[in-house]
Amino acid sequence: MPKGGKREGAGRPKGTTGAYKEIKLDVQVAVRMTAAEKEALEARAEAAGLTVSKYIHSVLFSV
Repeated sequence: MPKGGKREGAGRPKGTTGAYKEIKLDVQVAVRMTAAEKEALEARAEAAGLTVSKYIHSVLFSV
């Protein structure tokens, strides 16, 4: 009976740790807002079909 061990093709493919990205987003910016403002921001992002982060980028930088 076979024991455990590494399966052929198992795991994440090599080089998929973000190496494909042209720009590395590595800095965070914190913004304080009310709960109502946060809900409005999340609703707008959802309506646009984006994450909150991508929505903020699109609004600020017209991407």
